[in-house]
Amino acid sequence: MGKNEVVPEKVAWVPRHQHPPVTRARVSAVDQMLFDVLHTSGQLP
Repeated sequence: MGKNEVVPEKVAWVPRHQHPPVTRARVSAVDQMLFDVLHTSGQLP
């Protein structure tokens, strides 16, 4: 993240709750990463 990510203009105006596929995929990856971190650190069963 950080570096100027290229965001298709169409996605720019889409309301958050509509979750464009790209955003959903990115969020899912982040959620999975966070889950793995919590799981391996003993925060989750």
